[in-house]
Amino acid sequence: MEIKSIFRMISRILLEEIRNIRKEIENKVKFIVSKQIERLQIVSKEEYEIQSEILSNIVKKVSNMEKRIRDLERKDLKNSKIKKK
Repeated sequence: MEIKSIFRMISRILLEEIRNIRKEIENKVKFIVSKQIERLQIVSKEEYEIQSEILSNIVKKVSNMEKRIRDLERKDLKNSKIKKK
């Protein structure tokens, strides 16, 4: 075997090993980052916007219910005053 062919063979083997190591490192980093994000409970912007909209709707509903309760309490108070007369 000549030196050039030995060099090519070694180069191919090394390149393949480097690719494998790179893939392995990428997978490990992705796994670690994913676990850290999960641990920190970070959400995507899309999920945040959805939850924000849901919360906004709930706040509006609660506000409307509070208003209805106040109105009903006023009405009840007026009715009780009328009955006392």
